[in-house]
Amino acid sequence: MKYIKRYKYAVAFVFVFIFMESFVAEKFKWWSFPMPPLRYLTGEMALVLGPFIPGSFWIMRLTYGRFGLYMLLNLITDWLFVL
Repeated sequence: MKYIKRYKYAVAFVFVFIFMESFVAEKFKWWSFPMPPLRYLTGEMALVLGPFIPGSFWIMRLTYGRFGLYMLLNLITDWLFVL
């Protein structure tokens, strides 16, 4: 529970940033999903609300104070999302 309290603002910032990015990406057709789960959400919201938020907590918890490791682990995780 203390980790949730410690990282909740950072994860909220990342979530808002990715949420806004998904709407910009949809508008400029950077990528697309065939059928969004709900018509008022983008198709990638299932990924953002599903594994992305807990993954952000774990990455921040495991790499606290080690920026290089954070960037590497985040890069690997984002690459896995792309696959």
